[in-house]
Amino acid sequence: MLAHANALLVGTAEGTTDYIHADIRDPESIVAAVRGRLDFDRPIALVLMGVLGHIDADEVPRIIRALVEALPSGSYLALWDGTDTDPGVPAALEEYNANAPLPYRHRSPEWIASLFDGLERAARCGRIRRTRPGPVRREERRSARDTPAGRALEWVRTRTPAGAGAGPG
Repeated sequence: MLAHANALLVGTAEGTTDYIHADIRDPESIVAAVRGRLDFDRPIALVLMGVLGHIDADEVPRIIRALVEALPSGSYLALWDGTDTDPGVPAALEEYNANAPLPYRHRSPEWIASLFDGLERAARCGRIRRTRPGPVRREERRSARDTPAGRALEWVRTRTPAGAGAGPG
Protein backbone atom coordinates (compact mmCIF):
# COMPACT_ATOMS: atom_id res chain seq x y z
CA MET A 1 0.00 0.00 0.00
CA LEU A 2 2.76 2.43 0.91
CA ALA A 3 4.57 1.89 -2.43
CA HIS A 4 1.34 2.57 -4.33
CA ALA A 5 0.66 5.69 -2.26
CA ASN A 6 4.19 6.98 -2.87
CA ALA A 7 3.72 6.58 -6.62
CA LEU A 8 0.58 8.71 -6.42
CA LEU A 9 2.17 11.42 -4.30
CA VAL A 10 3.76 13.06 -7.34
CA GLY A 11 0.52 14.95 -8.10
CA THR A 12 -0.74 16.48 -11.32
CA ALA A 13 -2.24 19.75 -12.50
CA GLU A 14 -5.68 18.30 -11.56
CA GLY A 15 -4.71 17.82 -7.96
CA THR A 16 -2.55 15.99 -5.49
CA THR A 17 -2.65 12.76 -3.57
CA ASP A 18 -1.61 12.47 0.02
CA TYR A 19 -1.13 9.50 2.31
CA ILE A 20 -1.04 8.95 6.02
CA HIS A 21 0.10 5.78 7.74
CA ALA A 22 -2.48 5.17 10.46
CA ASP A 23 -4.47 2.54 12.30
CA ILE A 24 -8.21 2.74 11.62
CA ARG A 25 -8.83 1.65 15.20
CA ASP A 26 -7.50 5.08 16.23
CA PRO A 27 -9.84 7.40 14.30
CA GLU A 28 -8.90 10.43 16.38
CA SER A 29 -5.30 10.23 15.11
CA ILE A 30 -6.58 9.92 11.54
CA VAL A 31 -8.72 13.04 11.91
CA ALA A 32 -5.81 14.93 13.49
CA ALA A 33 -3.48 13.88 10.67
CA VAL A 34 -5.81 15.04 7.89
CA ARG A 35 -6.95 18.33 9.46
CA GLY A 36 -4.17 20.28 7.73
CA ARG A 37 -4.43 18.35 4.47
CA LEU A 38 -8.16 18.50 3.71
CA ASP A 39 -10.45 21.49 3.41
CA PHE A 40 -12.93 21.06 6.26
CA ASP A 41 -14.93 24.04 4.98
CA ARG A 42 -16.22 21.83 2.15
CA PRO A 43 -17.83 18.35 2.09
CA ILE A 44 -15.39 15.45 2.26
CA ALA A 45 -15.82 11.86 1.05
CA LEU A 46 -14.89 9.19 3.58
CA VAL A 47 -14.36 5.95 1.66
CA LEU A 48 -13.97 2.67 3.56
CA MET A 49 -13.58 -0.19 1.13
CA GLY A 50 -13.25 -3.69 2.53
CA VAL A 51 -11.53 -2.68 5.77
CA LEU A 52 -14.21 -3.04 8.45
CA GLY A 53 -14.22 -6.83 8.27
CA HIS A 54 -10.71 -6.76 9.72
CA ILE A 55 -11.98 -4.92 12.81
CA ASP A 56 -13.82 -6.49 15.76
CA ALA A 57 -17.56 -5.82 15.48
CA ASP A 58 -17.73 -4.07 18.85
CA GLU A 59 -15.12 -1.49 17.72
CA VAL A 60 -16.61 -0.60 14.32
CA PRO A 61 -19.53 1.65 15.42
CA ARG A 62 -17.19 3.78 17.57
CA ILE A 63 -14.76 4.15 14.65
CA ILE A 64 -17.50 5.12 12.18
CA ARG A 65 -19.02 7.62 14.66
CA ALA A 66 -15.67 9.29 15.37
CA LEU A 67 -14.82 9.64 11.67
CA VAL A 68 -18.28 10.81 10.57
CA GLU A 69 -18.66 13.29 13.45
CA ALA A 70 -15.45 14.99 12.33
CA LEU A 71 -16.76 15.51 8.78
CA PRO A 72 -18.25 18.81 7.68
CA SER A 73 -21.96 18.97 6.89
CA GLY A 74 -22.88 17.50 3.51
CA SER A 75 -19.96 15.05 3.47
CA TYR A 76 -20.31 11.50 2.16
CA LEU A 77 -19.55 8.12 3.66
CA ALA A 78 -19.17 5.26 1.19
CA LEU A 79 -18.23 1.72 2.06
CA TRP A 80 -18.41 -1.85 0.98
CA ASP A 81 -17.73 -4.89 3.04
CA GLY A 82 -18.26 -8.63 2.88
CA THR A 83 -21.55 -10.05 4.05
CA ASP A 84 -22.61 -13.41 5.41
CA THR A 85 -25.48 -13.91 2.97
CA ASP A 86 -23.98 -16.57 0.71
CA PRO A 87 -23.66 -20.16 1.96
CA GLY A 88 -20.46 -20.71 -0.07
CA VAL A 89 -18.60 -17.81 1.48
CA PRO A 90 -17.91 -19.13 5.02
CA ALA A 91 -15.74 -21.99 3.74
CA ALA A 92 -13.73 -19.65 1.52
CA LEU A 93 -13.40 -17.16 4.38
CA GLU A 94 -12.28 -19.88 6.76
CA GLU A 95 -9.56 -20.91 4.29
CA TYR A 96 -8.49 -17.29 3.84
CA ASN A 97 -8.37 -16.66 7.59
CA ALA A 98 -6.27 -19.80 8.17
CA ASN A 99 -3.47 -18.24 6.10
CA ALA A 100 -4.07 -14.50 6.50
CA PRO A 101 -2.04 -12.33 8.85
CA LEU A 102 -5.20 -10.35 9.66
CA PRO A 103 -8.51 -12.26 9.80
CA TYR A 104 -11.60 -11.00 8.01
CA ARG A 105 -15.16 -11.30 9.32
CA HIS A 106 -18.34 -11.12 7.28
CA ARG A 107 -21.31 -9.30 8.74
CA SER A 108 -24.99 -9.24 7.88
CA PRO A 109 -26.32 -6.55 5.52
CA GLU A 110 -28.51 -5.36 8.41
CA TRP A 111 -25.48 -4.98 10.66
CA ILE A 112 -23.66 -2.97 7.99
CA ALA A 113 -26.74 -0.80 7.39
CA SER A 114 -26.96 -0.06 11.13
CA LEU A 115 -23.63 1.76 10.89
CA PHE A 116 -25.43 4.50 8.94
CA ASP A 117 -28.16 5.24 11.46
CA GLY A 118 -28.64 9.00 11.62
CA LEU A 119 -27.19 9.63 8.18
CA GLU A 120 -29.15 10.63 5.09
CA ARG A 121 -29.21 7.97 2.40
CA ALA A 122 -27.68 9.37 -0.80
CA ALA A 123 -27.92 6.25 -2.94
CA ARG A 124 -29.43 2.82 -2.78
CA CYS A 125 -27.72 0.08 -0.85
CA GLY A 126 -27.22 -3.36 -2.20
CA ARG A 127 -24.97 -5.88 -3.78
CA ILE A 128 -22.09 -4.36 -5.67
CA ARG A 129 -22.81 -6.32 -8.82
CA ARG A 130 -26.19 -4.59 -9.08
CA THR A 131 -24.81 -1.07 -8.96
CA ARG A 132 -23.01 -0.88 -12.29
CA PRO A 133 -24.36 1.98 -14.43
CA GLY A 134 -25.69 1.23 -17.88
CA PRO A 135 -26.65 -2.08 -19.41
CA VAL A 136 -24.87 -5.24 -18.34
CA ARG A 137 -24.50 -8.09 -20.79
CA ARG A 138 -26.21 -11.32 -19.73
CA GLU A 139 -22.93 -13.27 -19.50
CA GLU A 140 -21.43 -10.56 -17.26
CA ARG A 141 -24.50 -10.63 -15.04
CA ARG A 142 -24.33 -14.41 -14.77
CA SER A 143 -20.57 -14.54 -14.09
CA ALA A 144 -20.80 -11.88 -11.36
CA ARG A 145 -23.75 -13.62 -9.75
CA ASP A 146 -21.97 -16.97 -9.73
CA THR A 147 -19.00 -15.85 -7.66
CA PRO A 148 -19.03 -15.64 -3.87
CA ALA A 149 -17.78 -12.06 -4.10
CA GLY A 150 -20.60 -11.13 -6.42
CA ARG A 151 -23.10 -12.42 -3.90
CA ALA A 152 -21.46 -11.27 -0.69
CA LEU A 153 -20.42 -7.64 -1.07
CA GLU A 154 -22.77 -4.93 0.08
CA TRP A 155 -22.28 -1.20 -0.29
CA VAL A 156 -23.81 1.89 1.19
CA ARG A 157 -23.37 5.57 0.42
CA THR A 158 -24.79 8.17 2.76
CA ARG A 159 -24.50 11.89 3.37
CA THR A 160 -24.15 13.71 6.63
CA PRO A 161 -27.29 15.83 7.17
CA ALA A 162 -27.12 19.59 6.93
CA GLY A 163 -25.88 21.01 10.19
CA ALA A 164 -24.24 17.73 11.24
CA GLY A 165 -20.56 17.07 11.67
CA ALA A 166 -17.91 18.93 13.54
CA GLY A 167 -16.70 20.94 10.58
CA PRO A 168 -13.60 23.08 10.98
CA GLY A 169 -11.75 23.00 14.23
